[in-house]
Amino acid sequence: MSTRIDLTGRQFGRLTVVKLSQKRDKYNRLLWKCGCVCGKIKYVATARLNGRHVTSCGCKNKLNLIGQTFGRLTVLRKIRKNNCIFWRCQCQCGKKTTVRGKDLRSLKTRSCGCYQREITSRISRKHGDSGKNGSKLYLVWQSMKYRCSNKNDKGYKHYGGRGIKLCKQWHDYRAFKKWALAHGYREDLQIDRINNDGNYTPKNCQWVPHKQNMRNTRRTRWETIKGKTKSLAEWCEIYDVSYKTVHARLERGWDLLDALTRPLML
Repeated sequence: MSTRIDLTGRQFGRLTVVKLSQKRDKYNRLLWKCGCVCGKIKYVATARLNGRHVTSCGCKNKLNLIGQTFGRLTVLRKIRKNNCIFWRCQCQCGKKTTVRGKDLRSLKTRSCGCYQREITSRISRKHGDSGKNGSKLYLVWQSMKYRCSNKNDKGYKHYGGRGIKLCKQWHDYRAFKKWALAHGYREDLQIDRINNDGNYTPKNCQWVPHKQNMRNTRRTRWETIKGKTKSLAEWCEIYDVSYKTVHARLERGWDLLDALTRPLML
């Protein structure tokens, strides 16, 4: 017979184990008497505690935010989606939005989105970027800054997470704007780091078309023919052959020139 592990004094979420009781559940398992932080008593089986299936007396799931205000949002009602709890909220601007409880309580979400739009607009007007061209450049700068410093940004792991930083000079948008306009910025171009492992600095950045920017990534495959190095995609364009075909041939061990020049077998 296995020795029963004593859980007395252990804490599982909002529950603290008091003692092993003589009560049993429908499976004839002995239950632990637990005290919840709300003051109530809960009897739970060992497996349910160790598996973290039960972490409160139920009070955790009875949280009621209706009527409370978080930033600009006032909670109207609770909504259940895919077994998750969300809250339908009314924003001060009149719009309605649906938010997770933890995002409300942490103030991660404090409006329907109007607050961030107002801040962006205010900063843009401050720097003379209220027009179409200026606002696009400002968003480029903002996105660049966020992916280097904001761990919640979806691109952070590829930038800030790899140690890529925004130079101190460009923490001031006006300095970045001055550099951008002096170095050929256009709305159809994207900012590109010449050294993909380097930081965002004036010497390491340039404005390039989207197609070229996609080639200057860590995933780009570079090949050299007769002393000239180009991306595999560029070589495929020069030899007028499908990238997919050439890539498959190289994966099977073909010579580069054979992969680019040998005709397809019909």
